[in-house]
Amino acid sequence: MIIKEIPVTKEIPVTKGLPLIGNVADFFARGPLAFLTKLQTEFGDVAGFSFFGQKSVLISHPKDIERVLLETGKYFYKGYDATFVVHLVLGNGLASSEGEFWRRQRKLAQPAFHHERISAYADTIMHFTKQLLQSWQDGEVRDVHQDMMFLTQQIVAKILLDIDVTDEARDVGQAFDVIQQEMSTELMGWRLFLPRFVSSPGRVRLHAAVNHLEQILRSTIKERRTTSNNHNDLLAILMEARDDDGNGMTDQQLRDEMMTFYFAGFETTANTLSWAWLLLSCNSDTRAKLEAELEHTLGGSYLTFRDVRALSYTEAIFKETLRLYSPGWSAGRFASEDVEINGYKVSKGTEIWMSSWVTHRDPRWFSSPQTFIPERWLDGLEKRIPRYAYFPFGGGSRICIGSSLAQLAFTLILSTIAQHYRLEVLPDQIIEPEAGITLRPKHGIKVRIHQR
Repeated sequence: MIIKEIPVTKEIPVTKGLPLIGNVADFFARGPLAFLTKLQTEFGDVAGFSFFGQKSVLISHPKDIERVLLETGKYFYKGYDATFVVHLVLGNGLASSEGEFWRRQRKLAQPAFHHERISAYADTIMHFTKQLLQSWQDGEVRDVHQDMMFLTQQIVAKILLDIDVTDEARDVGQAFDVIQQEMSTELMGWRLFLPRFVSSPGRVRLHAAVNHLEQILRSTIKERRTTSNNHNDLLAILMEARDDDGNGMTDQQLRDEMMTFYFAGFETTANTLSWAWLLLSCNSDTRAKLEAELEHTLGGSYLTFRDVRALSYTEAIFKETLRLYSPGWSAGRFASEDVEINGYKVSKGTEIWMSSWVTHRDPRWFSSPQTFIPERWLDGLEKRIPRYAYFPFGGGSRICIGSSLAQLAFTLILSTIAQHYRLEVLPDQIIEPEAGITLRPKHGIKVRIHQR
């Protein structure tokens, strides 16, 4: 009789930490991005660390990342329900729900992101972009991150809730700004370790902003339930959606999905655009190639949805910006049982980190990884590198539902602005990536705008 031997898995190499608190001090002293980069550099593709007794492991090899993302729901789960601030803000929306409930919600929401729906959003994106350009003056100094944030807030408010009054959109946007800032402090700051029942000024602001938005959303949903006015926004699509049993979303589900889509919609796109303006300002050759493509393709006309596919170099800029400054700089899962990853034993309950900031800068997959080179995407790079060496929108069944809309918004906004202005990043300012809920420029990005 042949007895099959069970391979003995290796123990995960763990970076040293302090008693009780583990690696908390190093994590905050270095900053999340530097901490994770150092882990991968010192320990390789599987590196362990801990926060107050919570075992964690950073995995950096594309094959391991692929496995975890594809097996989410089987051997791994997101675990956001244990994080009170995520539950408070996003409820049981697509980003935070699990299992069969998530599958139902995903199916109900999918029609809102079909190709024909995405194309219909193009006019809204162009309308608000042109409106922004009308407020610009040649030679003035602006914080382009603030401009991109407000622009995408207006666009998302219109697409989601058919809000097109500037003051109304600004009101919603200001509430979301408070939520974003306080969520970042809760998840990536000292309040991460503060018991949820403890109050603080930041938590008071957070609850107030959430309550304010809930009032707006619930009032809008109630009005839609009782009137016959036609709307062509995402809320209307979600309200009309039905599952296989003929059931639609409850008011609470609609509230959760609208909160989720707002966060996923404006913050990520605004940050990607902001980083792109920085990179283009610092790389004049790339900017010249972008302008040449726009002139060749559009000839001075405004971009339309039909033109987007012809802008291959603009698409390469989008991909390269996401490689260097992916808004989702880290994704997390928990092991639902003891598993093996790359020959290492990962025990049940371990939190698994996957960082695009780390993997996207790995020289095994990208030559000159710290350098902005859009051309790398024009010769079939994606077919040559491992599939999950590049994962700005996650992967597996939980891949970002709005990735096509994000690319469309980026292309329309970047191209329209670049047709009319060159943005010169001012010297002598600190431009620092802040790893919070998303990867944003901590102090903004000051630019001088030059009309072309």
